[in-house]
Amino acid sequence: SVFSDAQVALDVRAQPLQLLMSGGDRRLSAAEPFDVDASRSYDPNVCLFHAQTGKLLEDAALLFGWGLRAVANGVAAEALAFPAGTTTTGRVLQLQLPPGTYAITLTLSKPSTGIADSTTTLFVELIVGACPSIVFEALTELKFNPTWSASTARVALQTSLDAASLALQAAGAVSYAYEWKAYVRVAGVTLPFGLDLADTGAVTTTGLSKPNLAFRSGALTGDAFYRFELTVTGGPQPAFGAVDMQLNRAPWGGGLFASPALGIALVTAFELRALGWTDDADDLPLRYGFGFERFTGAVYITLADVQALPVLGMTLAEGASGFACVRVLDAYGAETLARTPLVVSPPPVLSCDDMVQLLEEAELAVLLGASSSAKRRLQMLADSFGRQLAACDTNSSLPSLNRMLAISASASASAVSTETSRRQSAGTLDAILQDPDLQNGAAQADGSVQLAALAQEAAVDGGADQATVDALVSALGSVLVANVSRATAVQYDATNA
Repeated sequence: SVFSDAQVALDVRAQPLQLLMSGGDRRLSAAEPFDVDASRSYDPNVCLFHAQTGKLLEDAALLFGWGLRAVANGVAAEALAFPAGTTTTGRVLQLQLPPGTYAITLTLSKPSTGIADSTTTLFVELIVGACPSIVFEALTELKFNPTWSASTARVALQTSLDAASLALQAAGAVSYAYEWKAYVRVAGVTLPFGLDLADTGAVTTTGLSKPNLAFRSGALTGDAFYRFELTVTGGPQPAFGAVDMQLNRAPWGGGLFASPALGIALVTAFELRALGWTDDADDLPLRYGFGFERFTGAVYITLADVQALPVLGMTLAEGASGFACVRVLDAYGAETLARTPLVVSPPPVLSCDDMVQLLEEAELAVLLGASSSAKRRLQMLADSFGRQLAACDTNSSLPSLNRMLAISASASASAVSTETSRRQSAGTLDAILQDPDLQNGAAQADGSVQLAALAQEAAVDGGADQATVDALVSALGSVLVANVSRATAVQYDATNA
């Protein structure tokens, strides 16, 4: 018998352990016990969910090692023993200490896995007398990106006061005032940073006088190490809390290369290569999302879902000059966009049989699990041959536009919903529905259902980027125009009957 085989080598690397600690550096009253909570820490390389509730389960293999040191003149000195009865191996450290300044260290480890330990330290100042206690919610990431398109990815700090202090405020006994300050850490030295936190137009959405501090996309600088301090006055003594935050740097150093740079739509097999990209070691691996723009800043057309390989081969439908693009993303989602010029000459004249064959290839791609390829073929067909394909419908029981919508629905249903797949689906629907004159009632209904499903997926899965929103709005506009045209035609026919 005749057979063939193939092999592929995979390099699977573990992501760092995510050590997430609530609290932050703070000033507290020595008269009361306090907690340091690391219960939200986890290993991103395993997925432990309860089958019925869907809640994240604790990973029993994670080890929490706590340490305590006295601090003198801002420097952690000799190691101290924890007070008797303190549990030093759990996710939450509960203790009470005499007045003084202390460094509390936590090392998160997972033995016998080869994953490096993660360590962090926070400083606690314990004073004599009463003082409100500020607690920072645990940061959700080890690094944050300076820009984002979905609100769920924004940089925000959330704090709360202890229950007793809030009860005093509710009773009218005290009135607390909040003030945030920003610093940047350079070579281990904390320096004041000229960031106007009161600017709610360009820097924050909250200002500097509220318990929480939320930033606007682009206000912070990538690869910077910030320190944000909160002072609360109005109580017996001022309360203080601070948290350090690392901003992520997007991938750098590479470029995008097209071979050839000149070709014919639907004929030339272009190859895109994203070469020379790098990032910090703990930001790897990199991923690549390829796309196309008709001109710089135009609507971004997704060519393929984000992938590990920096190479993509494809054909294009656009019969004009434009730019091939690549979005290079690191493990934390920071991305850099690169472009290279690409000239795509108008496609050749195709017969009805040729165009129907392209439709059949899109259907086959869905059956083979290549939903991204199927949507790309649909988009090319609709962009280049929408009206010509519709003219071939005389001998078909199902209009080509309805058939393309059916293939689009199957392609979306067979793929995992991601930001990239939703962007590509939205672009495909925009291309299919772009001509209101070709839409019959069934096409309008099917298109509306698919657009609504995409919007719903985005609403429950982190939102939609601007390119997806633009495509959805454009496609919906085409459907609405078609609805108005049909209603007007019906009214005209009724009036002139």
